[in-house]
Amino acid sequence: MTPDIRDMASSSAKAEPPTPASRQSPALTALVRAVDALAMGLAAMAGVALAAVALLIAGEMAARAVFAYSFSFAWEFSAYAVGIAIFGGLGWTLRTGGHIRVALLGSILPPGPARWAEALAALVGAALAILLAAALVTLCLASWRDGTRSFLGLETPLYLPQFFMALGAVGFALQAALRVVLLASGHPAERAGNGDTIAGGHA
Repeated sequence: MTPDIRDMASSSAKAEPPTPASRQSPALTALVRAVDALAMGLAAMAGVALAAVALLIAGEMAARAVFAYSFSFAWEFSAYAVGIAIFGGLGWTLRTGGHIRVALLGSILPPGPARWAEALAALVGAALAILLAAALVTLCLASWRDGTRSFLGLETPLYLPQFFMALGAVGFALQAALRVVLLASGHPAERAGNGDTIAGGHA
C-alpha cells in the first residue's frame, strides 16, 4: 500500500526546522529591513556616481579628440563621484559579504567561540565605522558652516560632495552595528544570494 502524497508532504512540512527569520523578533526584522533599505538606496547612489564618472571621462576624452577642448569640471566632479561611489557602496558590500576578511580563527575554533570571535571583530569594526561616519559628518558640517569651496575653477561648495560621502559612511556604520546585533543574537549577518535576507525574510 503506497503512502498518500499529501501525508508525505504534510509530514515533511512538520519536520522542517524553522528558519532564522521565523525566530527573529518583529522589532529586529523591522530594523533589518530599514537598514537594508538604506543600504540599497546608497548602493544605487554609488552606481549612479560610477556611471557619472564614466560619462564625464568619456565626454572629456571625446571633446579633446574631436574639438581639442577640455571640460574644466570633468576631473573635479569625477573625483567627487569616486568618493561618493566608495562610501555609498560600503554598507551594501558589508551586508552581502563582499568585503575581504581573514577567517583564520573561524577555521580553528569550535562553532560557538568562533561566532563570538566574529562578533567581537564586528564590534571593533562597528566602532571604527562609527568614528569614520562621525568624522565625515563633522567635516561636512564644518565645510557648510565655514563656506569652504574647492580651489579649482568652479569653486564647488565642498559640503555638497561631502554630504553624500558622509551619508554613505553613516549607512556603513549602521550596517556594521546591525552586524554586531545579528551575530550576538544568533542570526546570520549576511544576506542570501537569492535576494532574501538571511536574518530578516524578504527585503
